[in-house]
Amino acid sequence: MVQRHKSNPTFNASAAGVDGQAGMALMIDLQLGCVQYLGRDEAKAYLDHMGEVLLGLRQKMPVAWVTIGDVENDLVPVEEKNASPRDKAECEALGFLGDGKNRDLFEDFLSKHGPRKDEVVFRKRGFSALSDDEPALRNYLNEQRIDKISISGGMAGYCVGSTVCDAVRSGWETKAMPDTIIGWPGGERAANYLQEGATWLGEDHAKRMKEMYGDVMARADLSSSDYGLAKRDMVNGTNPAVSRFAR
Repeated sequence: MVQRHKSNPTFNASAAGVDGQAGMALMIDLQLGCVQYLGRDEAKAYLDHMGEVLLGLRQKMPVAWVTIGDVENDLVPVEEKNASPRDKAECEALGFLGDGKNRDLFEDFLSKHGPRKDEVVFRKRGFSALSDDEPALRNYLNEQRIDKISISGGMAGYCVGSTVCDAVRSGWETKAMPDTIIGWPGGERAANYLQEGATWLGEDHAKRMKEMYGDVMARADLSSSDYGLAKRDMVNGTNPAVSRFAR
């Protein structure tokens, strides 16, 4: 792969300090399929927090949304200068909604802070939003001459982690935002992680997010093949490049 970007990846724990020059914020799989694993009170707190984060990000840089599902890899066209929200039916069709807990909370979030008509939506099947196999978003970022990306969403050791790997490998200046990332308290290898539910709160979670992404981004010199193995082994934790992803 030809790597156009030459900037050095950096780590930042929040949206503060993102200057917005040639930057874009990626909301990775911020859809009901992710939020439903949070407890109700935690889901409300997370969505309220994300609403505040999005208000700040939109003043600094464009926002792109990513959903995962059984769909062909594509980008949904934007309507220039139309900042109105995408309606409920469109959000449903794009994979943001579905059956699951906390749907009422998430519908309210979408109506207030969800994807706008002037914000691109990328649909994928695999973990990474920036993989070689599903290049629609990667190509779009290059066409827009984006050099910096800020990453939020879920889940920490799956789609967010895989996207961070590909972003760093490709040379984008990458900022993971741990206070906006959902993960599993015991890690993706915990026997009952689905039953135990997800989290984004607490000092332990914040520390794990910072260690996880700081470690990976510090290894930007790894080869493409190393990152391919890292993504393949993300859940079972057999690859040292992402040992922190699966613990």
